Amino acid sequence: MLVFNAVRKLALFLGITCSDDLIREISDKCNFQKMKDDKDNHIPEEVRKTLYKKNFSMFRKVRSEVLFFLRPPHQMPYHTYLTKRRTVGDWKNTFTVAQNEYFESMFLEKMKNSKLLLRYT
Repeated sequence: MLVFNAVRKLALFLGITCSDDLIREISDKCNFQKMKDDKDNHIPEEVRKTLYKKNFSMFRKVRSEVLFFLRPPHQMPYHTYLTKRRTVGDWKNTFTVAQNEYFESMFLEKMKNSKLLLRYT
């Protein structure tokens, strides 16, 4: 239900009208357990068909490179993960001191005329 509500809020923020069925389908596909269970079906059928149709020998040449980018997360090298389990405020630990200072200065500069009262950790 958390993912469902997050997808709904994201759609509202983006100004997109979505049915509950579409939001449910998206939230089901965003489930980490579902993505883990679908590890063998990680290459979309359209991509596979296109690669085979164009040129099979070319597919063999580039197959390893293509498959590298289409691998499920559990088979990716650590540095290529797109999602990580984090805690609130943990993003600061991934920045260097210089990056953190730069972000802080840019944030304050961009938000100086804002009437929003934001607190981020």
